[in-house]
Amino acid sequence: MLISIIMENAGAQHGFILLEKEGDLRIQASAHEGSEQINVMQNISFKEHHEIVHPIVNYVLRSKEVVLID
Repeated sequence: MLISIIMENAGAQHGFILLEKEGDLRIQASAHEGSEQINVMQNISFKEHHEIVHPIVNYVLRSKEVVLID
């Protein structure tokens, strides 16, 4: 899956694919390192999810910059 490739290339432990729908960001897929399970078509509001660091996502949305965290 695409999310696994993105995570592997980025060296990420967690990955989320967010898409905008009707002005709201929705989580459409998520995966975690070490787990073979990929959750897809979740359609969960980004605002309601507690594993995502909201200030970082908001910063990326405003600045359109890539953010990498060590």
